[in-house]
Amino acid sequence: PMSIWRPADLVPKGKLQGARRGSNAVKQRILLGHYARQSLEAPSEVMLLEITDEKHSGIFVRHSMEAIRQFLEAFFPHPVRFRKIWQQHVGTPVHVWEPIPPAPEFVALGMLSTVGEAAP
Repeated sequence: PMSIWRPADLVPKGKLQGARRGSNAVKQRILLGHYARQSLEAPSEVMLLEITDEKHSGIFVRHSMEAIRQFLEAFFPHPVRFRKIWQQHVGTPVHVWEPIPPAPEFVALGMLSTVGEAAP
């Protein structure tokens, strides 16, 4: 059997404990995709990239997400569109899409799959 897993419950945690999980650190986690397995067992590890804004993290600073949001928009932009590269209509239809980056200096990681004909 084959299974596909989406990482979940990846709330960033700050070094200091606050009223909320991760309340003392301005962080954002970027998942590097879903995981396909040749079994029904969940993956034991996941790959992700965690970005921390150290200037706005800590107890006595304003926890603004604006700078980290601008950083993510500049260095991790969303694809401008998706190009269908494969489809199968046996049983539940599956469509596989390649993300098209916004400029030549960016690379889109991975593929997306949908059960519908419409692009993601």
